Amino acid sequence: MDEKQPCTQCPEPKFLCWKKETGKGWVEASRAATHGDGSVLPSIDYDVCIVNAKALRIRQCPRCREQFSITYEVPDLWWKGYSKGANGFFGQDTTLDEKGNISGLNSWARFQVKLTNNPHTGYEWFKLNILTRWIAKTQKTILVIFDLRPPSTSCLERVPDDELDPKQDPLFAVPDEHNYISPYWIYIRLLEKIVTLQDAAVWSVRDTVRSTEKERDGPLKPKPAPEFRYLHDTARHAIHVSETLDVAVKTAKQILEQHKAFEAYSGGAQPDVVAWKKAWNHTEGRLRFFEGMLGSLQDRSASNKARLLNEIALAFNMVAQFDAGMSVDIGRATQRDSEAMKTVAFLTLLFLPATFVSAIFSTTFFEFDSGSGEWLMSDKFWVYWVVAIPITIATASLWYYWQRIFPPQLFGDMRFQEQQADPYTVAWVAALPLEMAAATAMLDETHEPLIMSSNDSNLYVFGNIGDHNVVIACLPSGQYGITKAALLANNMRWSFPCINIRLMVGIGGGVPMKFDIRLGDVVVSCPTLTSPGVIQYDFGKTVQEGRIQTSRALNKPPQELLVAVAKLRAMHESQPSQIPVYLAQMITRNPSMTAYTYQGVGKDRLYEAGYDHVGHNCDECDLSRLVERGARPDNHPKVHYGVIASANQVMKHGYTRDRFAQEHEILCFEMEAAGLMDSFPCLVIRGICDYSDTHKTQGWQEYAAATAAAYTKELLNIIPARRNASPPAVFDRPMEHRSWSFDKYFLSP
Repeated sequence: MDEKQPCTQCPEPKFLCWKKETGKGWVEASRAATHGDGSVLPSIDYDVCIVNAKALRIRQCPRCREQFSITYEVPDLWWKGYSKGANGFFGQDTTLDEKGNISGLNSWARFQVKLTNNPHTGYEWFKLNILTRWIAKTQKTILVIFDLRPPSTSCLERVPDDELDPKQDPLFAVPDEHNYISPYWIYIRLLEKIVTLQDAAVWSVRDTVRSTEKERDGPLKPKPAPEFRYLHDTARHAIHVSETLDVAVKTAKQILEQHKAFEAYSGGAQPDVVAWKKAWNHTEGRLRFFEGMLGSLQDRSASNKARLLNEIALAFNMVAQFDAGMSVDIGRATQRDSEAMKTVAFLTLLFLPATFVSAIFSTTFFEFDSGSGEWLMSDKFWVYWVVAIPITIATASLWYYWQRIFPPQLFGDMRFQEQQADPYTVAWVAALPLEMAAATAMLDETHEPLIMSSNDSNLYVFGNIGDHNVVIACLPSGQYGITKAALLANNMRWSFPCINIRLMVGIGGGVPMKFDIRLGDVVVSCPTLTSPGVIQYDFGKTVQEGRIQTSRALNKPPQELLVAVAKLRAMHESQPSQIPVYLAQMITRNPSMTAYTYQGVGKDRLYEAGYDHVGHNCDECDLSRLVERGARPDNHPKVHYGVIASANQVMKHGYTRDRFAQEHEILCFEMEAAGLMDSFPCLVIRGICDYSDTHKTQGWQEYAAATAAAYTKELLNIIPARRNASPPAVFDRPMEHRSWSFDKYFLSP
């Protein structure tokens, strides 16, 4: 089949053509009959042509994609996935003839607008994805619009009716015969379209915010009941509107900069300099106007977002104030009840002596003889005292000692079954279930689980390694990153106040650049002259050449653990590591953990940094691109000490890995440690499961988790257990876990 023949399976693009000096507007046209070149052009002559095409279908059809790329000189980067998913961009490419003169200008742009329905029960994303081609010799302009879909009317209530008329759409307005000769004139129409839709988006959010403010200022309600879900949905829309506006402003600035540069380069080479100058000035003025309009809408959108956040904060505070007032009323009612109880107690005490005397004289030990008028007392009256006094003493003693044997648990003093004799002093944090499995397999003994506070959502494994009582926690399944690790550690701080050894143990990606790091090796975070041991490499500011200059200083690992690491390093200088021994013990006790054993030298493959992964696994990769490394005397894991880099993203690119590693002396990349170092300083121990490049596989994860856990066990066995650990005072604990927590006041219903 001839690849240059038109595709018969994909829908034909639609053409609208305009020719100057004809007195006609847009004329619909069909695709020109091909002469074997496979071009995608209209069948009639034109000065301006608008092509409506389906980008999604073209991407999936190799023949259509090739024909579009050739006809309109579409750059390959436009078809990339990052361009398809971008929230906006602008780019251009100038073509030159054989003499070095400009022969054409190709440009491409993308805009997005989020439009909310009224009254914001839903939303729509409007996407304007275009390509332009301007030919210098004929001064023809081609505009390719991909997947144009007009938004629904409910999203455009803020747009005046006359602007909603399809005939008034800036994209399809008849070109000006005097100004179309500029290659950038089409962007006047595009920016006008975007300004119209962004104006509707911004004012839709503004109307919602204003209605919320009016509702707050309306009649007082007996109890504040703000619609938190509605407010947060509105905030989400406001954030997206601000995001698309920020990108639109940057894109407009890029268009203006390129317009200015193109004028300086080509203005004098035009045949009619005066007409060219007039068209250029007109285009420059309109582009600057619409850039200013986008900037104005950007400021209003920021104001909407600030007003909305203010309303959300006010709603929280109103609920908190109401609940606080209710608490005061309850306290006053309790106080009045207390006064009533005092009165009852006083009356009881007032009549108690008389009641006691009456009860004594009404016993059978006393008798009144009505005949003689005498009061007789039995000579056995002493029996009453012999029985009553010991029983009274026994009752008082029982009550006294009961209070001390079973003291009442007050909210501020609850320990939730904390072990007083052997408190848990070692916190072991894992990010993945397989890391938790390896940690559990290293325990000498496992303990019964404790009943935890309702404020603690973690689930723990309890046990001991040597004399250390260890508690192991894992992040929720499928949730990773710095923030989740910080939340987990915060709960551990509260539930186990006697913890003095904190460990983050798991897997990471190695950097085999400076040191001979291999899969299964262990990297331990240790400070250097320029680093505290753990850095957050995605937090900082962007400087020259797009580099990120890290600006966040994290805490070092605790001094006690660094001393223990130094001692263990010294021991390894004269005697072998116990990691192989502990791994063998793990398999002996858990025969089903065969995946946690060494995977073999043949599966440890390190490719060149610039060679990307091919296929579903490395079996299809070119073995000639492997990095040659000498054989080790054995397959036992080696331990490396240095900087570990942490971020909320996976490092999966060889060049980027080496660049960051060279700048910061990094040995390992991972995703959780930076969330712990400030509030939960710990020692980070990582088993190497990959090389942080595109050849990432999961085959080494279990073994890497096991080697890291084995090193941790060896480290704990040389640290003496501390028995004098004492929990911190209540006010040293996180606010959200004190007994009088304010959570119920500040959480959305």
